[in-house]
Amino acid sequence: MKRYSQLMLTTLVLMLMTAPALAFKLTPIEAEFGPGRLAVQTFKVENADAQPVAVELSVHSRSMAPNGDDVLAPTPEAFAVFPDQIVLQPGETQSVRVQWSGDSVPTTEVAYRLMAEQLPIDLGTGAANRSGLKLMVKYLAALYVRPAEPAAVLTASIAGETRDGQKVAVIKVKNDGNAHAVLQEPMVEVSVGGKPVTYNAQQREAVHGKNVLAGVQRELVLPWSAQLDTGALSVVLKQPADTE
Repeated sequence: MKRYSQLMLTTLVLMLMTAPALAFKLTPIEAEFGPGRLAVQTFKVENADAQPVAVELSVHSRSMAPNGDDVLAPTPEAFAVFPDQIVLQPGETQSVRVQWSGDSVPTTEVAYRLMAEQLPIDLGTGAANRSGLKLMVKYLAALYVRPAEPAAVLTASIAGETRDGQKVAVIKVKNDGNAHAVLQEPMVEVSVGGKPVTYNAQQREAVHGKNVLAGVQRELVLPWSAQLDTGALSVVLKQPADTE
């Protein structure tokens, strides 16, 4: 199955205030795990700020709500993270070793998040800005324990629904395969009365780049238009291997 970049899906940066630069960076944003040589992966945490930063790392199991939101739960038994707390000086980079604790290949992909979170502590260097607020940054990297033969099997349906008082087109994408899939724009084609519907680039962002975990049904919402009232709605969903 063709792999896709997941920069927008597998990294989440939460900031409590606007600042010119992020306090630290986590790379890579995705990693695969399995028995043998895939049991251990190395991440790097880089302090890109002019002040020291304290970071805590932890692993959480990951499921997915229909709207695509992560549902996370701490799973310290699944992975060992070393070190799990670090203090980085300006410009410093620290390698972090993440080791999967399992010993057998799952039949269905298991998804996790590696959370790297800035700790709200005073390092005695004036890290707070003049207003007394601090920049707090959190990265979420995607961890996948992959099956021997990963494959996404996607089906889709579309219908008009009312959401928050507005009529919208809701595409429900179900993944009956054993691995996640990332929807690229050419994969989803909406038609009405047998004729393709054209959405602008901004509207297509509701579909483009969205992740669907194994065993999950996800809802993608597109705006309604008068064009959609002219006939029966249908959606064609190409399988990941069919897209370039």
